[in-house]
Amino acid sequence: MNEAIKAIVTLSALNISGRLWDQILWQGGAVRILGQQPEIIFSLLLNKSKQLPFLTEDVFKILKAAEEKAYGIDAFLKTGGQILGALGPHELGKLNRAASPLLCAYLRGNRELVRTSPTVAIIGTRDPSLRGKERAFEIANTLSSAGCLVVSGGANGIDMAAHEGALAAGGETLVVLGDPINAQYDERPLRIRNLKPAAKVSTLTVFGPWVGINRTLFVVRNQYVAALADAILIVEGKLDSGTLHTARFARKIGVPVWVIPGDPDNPLAGAANLLLQEGEAKALIKPEHLLKSLGISAVKAKINAPIFPETKKVEIKAITGPHADLITLFTQAGGRITLDFLCDQMGKPISLLQKDLLELELLGTIRKDGSEFVLNEVFFG
Repeated sequence: MNEAIKAIVTLSALNISGRLWDQILWQGGAVRILGQQPEIIFSLLLNKSKQLPFLTEDVFKILKAAEEKAYGIDAFLKTGGQILGALGPHELGKLNRAASPLLCAYLRGNRELVRTSPTVAIIGTRDPSLRGKERAFEIANTLSSAGCLVVSGGANGIDMAAHEGALAAGGETLVVLGDPINAQYDERPLRIRNLKPAAKVSTLTVFGPWVGINRTLFVVRNQYVAALADAILIVEGKLDSGTLHTARFARKIGVPVWVIPGDPDNPLAGAANLLLQEGEAKALIKPEHLLKSLGISAVKAKINAPIFPETKKVEIKAITGPHADLITLFTQAGGRITLDFLCDQMGKPISLLQKDLLELELLGTIRKDGSEFVLNEVFFG
C-alpha cells in the first residue's frame, strides 16, 4: 500500500467527511497531515465531533486504531481493487455531487466510469413482475446501444435485469454495492461475479472494511447511485421501496427522475405514481424520450435472443370463443401477464380490459396472483 492510499483511507477510517476536502488540501494533503503534529489531525476531528478531548495521547490512540483499520484494504488491493481519492477529490468524479461527500471509494474495474456521461441509473424492486424485468432489460439494452452507461445497485430483480440488458448490448455497466470491502472474502455478491462478460462489469463501494454489514448501508448507497447518474429511471417499486430514497437524493442534486407509470391498483407502481403525483418525476412512455433529454438520438436495441426463458412464446392450438384474442395473448406471454402489459399490447382502455378480465375470472379461465393475472393451464396446447 503506497503512502497516498494509506493516508486517505486512514482519514476515512477516522470518519472524516469529504466536506473537509478544502481543509485537507489546504494543509498539504492527507500524507502531509498524518506526518505533522497531532493538532492538525485534531482540528479535523473537531469538525466531526466537538466532544473529543484535546489530549495528544488520545489523538495518537485514535490515529493508531484508524491505521490498523486501513490495513484491512490490503487484500482488496492485491485482488485488483483500486482506491479513488488518494490523489485528491478529482478522482471521485460525480461522486462529489452526493449529499454526503466522500474522502475515498473502492472500485474494481474501469475507474473512468465515475465521470462518464451520459449515465442512467435504472432501479426498482427486488421482486418485480416478469414484465417489469423484461422492461428493465429492454430499456437498459436500448440505452446502452445508444452509448449510455447503465448504473444500478446490483440487487436481484430490476437492478440485475438492467445490468444484464446493458451487457447484452455490448456496453459496460457499473454496480454500486451496499457491501463493505472485506479482508477475508470478495465483497461482490456471487450474482455480480457471474455477470458476463466480466471485463465489462465494474463495481464500486463506499464502505471500508471497518464498516459493519447492516441494512442501512443500502439506503446510504442510494445517494451515490443518484450522484453518478445524469438521469434516474424507476421501472417498478412499492411505496416502501428504497427507490424512493434514490429518487429524493437525485432531486436534491438536480438529477431528473423518470418513472414508468402504472395501474393505481398495482402495488409495484406505487413509487412511480407517488412521484408523478408529487410532481417529482416525469412519465417515461418510450426510451427515446429519455435519450432525447440527454441529447442522444435513438438507435436500434441489440437484443438478439429471448430475454427470459420463462416468457418465451409457446405453440398453442387455435383459440375461439369469448375473448379469444385476450387468451391468445396470455398463452404467448407464458400464461402470466399484468394489466400494464395488456394495455401496451392491446391498445384498449383500462376500464374495458378490466371488464374483460373480470369476465374471464368469473368463467374460471384466469385467476389473480398479486399484480399479475394467470391463465388456467388447460388452455396450453
